[in-house]
Amino acid sequence: MIVLRTFLFYFVMNISVVLWATFCLMVCPFLPFEHRFFLITRWSSFMIHWAKWCCGISFTIEGSENIPDKPVVVVAKHQSTWETFLFQSMFAPTATVLKQELIKVPFFGWALRLLDPIIIDRSQRKKALQQIQDQGAKQLSKNRWIIIYPEGTRIPVGTHSRLAQGAFILAKSAGVPVLPIVHNAGEYWNPKKLLKYPGNITVRIGKPIQTDSIRQTMEACSTWMTHNMHAISAIESAKNTQISTKKEPRQK
Repeated sequence: MIVLRTFLFYFVMNISVVLWATFCLMVCPFLPFEHRFFLITRWSSFMIHWAKWCCGISFTIEGSENIPDKPVVVVAKHQSTWETFLFQSMFAPTATVLKQELIKVPFFGWALRLLDPIIIDRSQRKKALQQIQDQGAKQLSKNRWIIIYPEGTRIPVGTHSRLAQGAFILAKSAGVPVLPIVHNAGEYWNPKKLLKYPGNITVRIGKPIQTDSIRQTMEACSTWMTHNMHAISAIESAKNTQISTKKEPRQK
């Protein structure tokens, strides 16, 4: 059933993205940004519901009360494609920092460009950092949320990577806090595996962290994300239990 559900999921996803992107490419260039964003991201909302109905991937959001009234810099864990769909609905309108390769994907990338994202070339780090600062500040001034995955790419479940400083430099220069978010979507929607597994994804939103000091903010954010990933991830919890067991002294 998992194989059948996964096949059906991808079949509908591929057909729908071609149809919806084609429609949006014809209509959205003539619409104001807010209307354009709403229309294009209806497909993202559809995919979240389609994943739930077809593959049994539901979700629970914890800490919604921590979301500020005004747009800030959102720093989130990146494990799959699933969370990119969700965040477009949770934070609207948004400007997501993404790699330039995504824009080249037929239909999906073409429609994605209409959302005015912050497109960077990850091979040119200094230029990318400057783009994040300059374009991010402009987007915040337009009352748009900034979504950045500070680990730089999708990180396998149970592992962590050093946070890049771009999000934190932007937040400090713009005078806004960062909003940390973790989730365990990769346990059910693994980007390195074709199959989609049923389960309930936990999305945990932390309290905004002020950016008085870039270094301290990065450390506070990293600590919070690591601790809360251990708390919500069944895989990380099992991994930690195994490590703890190995460290226990042998009984004589």
